Amino acid sequence: MENGDATFLEEGTPIYEVKGYPSDWLVMANDKTYVVDTNIEAKTAADLVPMRKFVKNIYIESTEDGERIHTFSQPSKTKFLDAWDQLKLEDIETLYKDDKMDGKRLFLEIELKNGVAFRLIYVTDSNMFNNGAIGNEKIKDVIESEITDIQEESLFDQ
Repeated sequence: MENGDATFLEEGTPIYEVKGYPSDWLVMANDKTYVVDTNIEAKTAADLVPMRKFVKNIYIESTEDGERIHTFSQPSKTKFLDAWDQLKLEDIETLYKDDKMDGKRLFLEIELKNGVAFRLIYVTDSNMFNNGAIGNEKIKDVIESEITDIQEESLFDQ
């Protein structure tokens, strides 16, 4: 087996496009949606995961049980998507070897307008995503702002 081999589906399994979504990003097989996490042709996060016109909501999930604990405000969602389009990609294997994927992790659930949802893992210490996207200051600021909102909400809940 080599990196990049399709191992989730039996050979010959029909794979379908999802109407209105790029097939190099999102496909369906066996009633399950598959979201790409690597593409050697992609140079930016938007090339790999072109979220801008497809995202309904962005959530922060619990790292313990995956439960949604916070919804990004609409202005933060817009800022996040604007910044996402500008992020450069690095080889994820290299990032792991260089320990760039070590540190505190944050689970972001991306909910698309068609109801499909997928998770991005954001490493706060290195400002990196699990798909090799390298965060910039805009992304970091948006995420830190939303984390602050969660902490403030928690204070009021007590």
